[in-house]
Amino acid sequence: MAPPIPRSISAKDAADTMSGRTGEGSTLPTVPKDLASRQMCCAMHLHPALAAEVLLEYSVDNPKAWCPSFGVDAVALVRHAQAADTHWRKLYSAVAMTRYAVLGVVALSIFLLWRGGPVTALFSLLLIAAVCGFGWRATFLSLQETRTAAIRTMAEEDEEALAAQAPEVDVDLEDELAALQDANMIVFEVSADSPFVGSGTEIGRWALPPIDAGRPGEKNQDGTRLPASFSIRELHDDLMRLARSRLGLSDIEVTKRIYVRGDVLPECEGLFPPDETRPPSRLDTSWVDLGSDAPGEQARTYVCLAKSLVGGQIVVTLFARYTLDQGILSCEFVAHVLPPVLRDSAPATGFYGLFGEDLSPLHGRSATRAMAIAAWRTLVAQLFLRSDRGVDLAEAHEDRTQRHYEALQEGRRYDYGAPFSARELAAASNIVSYFEIADVRDCLVRMQRGVIDCLVAFLEEKGIDTSDIAAGRQRIINNITNIGEVSGRGNIFGNHGRMSNFDRDDHVD
Repeated sequence: MAPPIPRSISAKDAADTMSGRTGEGSTLPTVPKDLASRQMCCAMHLHPALAAEVLLEYSVDNPKAWCPSFGVDAVALVRHAQAADTHWRKLYSAVAMTRYAVLGVVALSIFLLWRGGPVTALFSLLLIAAVCGFGWRATFLSLQETRTAAIRTMAEEDEEALAAQAPEVDVDLEDELAALQDANMIVFEVSADSPFVGSGTEIGRWALPPIDAGRPGEKNQDGTRLPASFSIRELHDDLMRLARSRLGLSDIEVTKRIYVRGDVLPECEGLFPPDETRPPSRLDTSWVDLGSDAPGEQARTYVCLAKSLVGGQIVVTLFARYTLDQGILSCEFVAHVLPPVLRDSAPATGFYGLFGEDLSPLHGRSATRAMAIAAWRTLVAQLFLRSDRGVDLAEAHEDRTQRHYEALQEGRRYDYGAPFSARELAAASNIVSYFEIADVRDCLVRMQRGVIDCLVAFLEEKGIDTSDIAAGRQRIINNITNIGEVSGRGNIFGNHGRMSNFDRDDHVD
């Protein structure tokens, strides 16, 4: 029992008394910085279909662009997906052997019933029981290894050890995955709900009133100084330079990315020859700057402000883009949020209803008893239904390569865009924690205020009137965004393995 705490004790002393520490600073509970990566790697072992989708997406022969899984270590993710898929394929092979053995014994029993009578045929029932017992034991041991691997991904404390828990994959593949973390080009599929694939669900969209970049500010109304000219590239670079100090958010990522529609990518001369394997994730900065100064109808550059919360479980992103045409400046802002990783036990493994989120047994059962029931569930499901195995990787690879080849041969446009990211496939349908909703809202309001403050400071430095921004600025910052109702309908555990964004447009005139 903990010793009693005096009424006059301080918070620091109380924490030290409870923990038995002396002379050390007090801390409140925190989560690992790589929590999202651990949860995703854990999901690879528990969800065979998800692991197969990840391997199909991040394969060297994939002609489509790779979409970054923001907040997740891609190398560790693919390593664990490969290890999990190999493990599950071995189980499927053992179940297939059990199925063929049962069919053989049934055929033998029919023959014995015909030749030797029912008494002799009953012997085959013992053989069927033995075969099923062999299949159950193989399934039990396999699920035991699966549970151990999943628990290990969540228990490690060393961040670098997460990738080391699983065997290495192809060296070239790992190098490309590592480079994907710093991607400055996102190629999106035409059918995607928005260009910002990988960023989750849209929760708000705003615009400031158009600004006359030729009207001098109050200090120069007498015409003593005309407004200085500027380019959108300068404005974007200024926002990147000032964002970290103006937003009041630590560890915020500020990048410039160009978003290109997948079917028009080959038309960007010199950017991506269509006979190459896959669009690059990183470009020379001159291409990104071109998307700022001379944006096209299907390719535009945004400044992306991203903040990871709860160990990367939630990622809030604000996209800002400015357009200068005939002296009039337009300002576009879009906010997205990635909901937490879905953490339930998958019916495919038979764990559902038997183990909790931390894979501890429920309802007072022992781990062995719960695992025994899960093994029977899984054996029956795989023996007769072959359920939840995910895509056939060999067949999917061949089909995708064939479609790409036929499109090039026939001169048709091939869509090189990514429809979603692996992180989105495993996202929960909403955010339910009060603390998380409050943090997302605070993060978004800080971003909104910061980008507008940076814009005002830049324009005032150029001697441009900013009075028109005041009303729009206040309305944007005071806008209430319903953070909790982000929607991930139809994720990998639902239908089609797709994310469906929650439609909401908040335009500020």
